[in-house]
Amino acid sequence: MVALGLGVTVRQQYLGYLKSQELSPTEVRLKKASPPLPAPVTSASLPLTVSINAPFTVQAPLGRWDALHEEACEEASLQMVVHYKNDQPFSSSVATESEIQQLVKWETDNHYEEDLTVVQLQKVAADQYGLKSRVVNNPTIIDIKQAIAAKHLVVVPVAGQVLANPHFTPPGPVYHMLVIRGYTQTEFITNDPGTKFGENYQYTFSHLLESVHDWNPNNILNGPKKVLVF
Repeated sequence: MVALGLGVTVRQQYLGYLKSQELSPTEVRLKKASPPLPAPVTSASLPLTVSINAPFTVQAPLGRWDALHEEACEEASLQMVVHYKNDQPFSSSVATESEIQQLVKWETDNHYEEDLTVVQLQKVAADQYGLKSRVVNNPTIIDIKQAIAAKHLVVVPVAGQVLANPHFTPPGPVYHMLVIRGYTQTEFITNDPGTKFGENYQYTFSHLLESVHDWNPNNILNGPKKVLVF
């Protein structure tokens, strides 16, 4: 997630913060490989509703909503996928904070910027956790429903101020990521790390798809529409 006015030194500040906190290593031991993605469910056989039991974390697990944590939506979204794949709940806020920070440090060490595109997140997930995923360009409601019905989480990049979650601090982030974990007959069910109220947060199909934009540093509204299926 990126907010207006954040400088390019945010991640450098983050590294200094990590060192000062001296947090213990995460207790979570992540798998280094994932099985191939199975074929999607056909549209004719889609169930009316699906809700995947995916763990939730907010991107500021300790409630520290500073500029550093405003940038952590990609990392929090990926950690939710990792814990789902490992069938492992988040153990504590402190451990989750450590996981997010360790991932930020790994990204920094590997020359990633604060904001990740879908393709960059796909590479991070593969290189760091051995996770397989596929990019879907110009996703439709059916595309996402098929993935969810086949028990795949879908990570979605959005223009945060178009998404306009009422729990965001106005005007909301320029760029944001969240996880789709299910759907009803009218709405997608998400784990939105941008708010402590984000677990099972629902957005209408049309509104969420309208908000989908991959990262574009010049104008987020020019970012292509694509999602990442795990």
